[in-house]
Amino acid sequence: MRGLDSYEERSRETSWVFRIARNVLADRRRSQARSPVDAPVHEAVALARPAVQVLASALDQALLGLVDEEREAFLMREVGGLGYREIAEATGVTPDGARMRIYRARLALREALAPSQAAVTRTPKEVSK
Repeated sequence: MRGLDSYEERSRETSWVFRIARNVLADRRRSQARSPVDAPVHEAVALARPAVQVLASALDQALLGLVDEEREAFLMREVGGLGYREIAEATGVTPDGARMRIYRARLALREALAPSQAAVTRTPKEVSK
C-alpha cells in the first residue's frame, strides 16, 4: 500500500502487482544471499523423489541457471499469464525486449532440460540395456 501513490491509471493492475512482487522477490534474494542454504540436505531430498518430481527438480535447477531478467520474464509469461506489453511495463523494458528475454529463457531451458527429459521418458527396456 506504500506505493499506491505511484500507481498510474494507464497501467493494468496486474503489471503493477507484478512489479511489486518483483521488488519483494529481489529483497528476499538479497537477504537469502547472506545466509547460505544447506545443500547436502536439499540434494538428499531430491534423490528420494519419483521421476516426475525429479523432472520438476530439474526444471527448478534449470530456472535457477537462467539470468534473473530472463527467468523473471519467462515466469511472468508462463506462470502469470501476462502479455508482452504487461511484462514490459512490469520490468521496465520494451515489449520486444520482453519477448527476447522469454525467447532466450526458452532456449536455455530446452538445452538444460534435454538430458533430464531423455532420462525420465526412457522405457524400462532402455533403462535395463
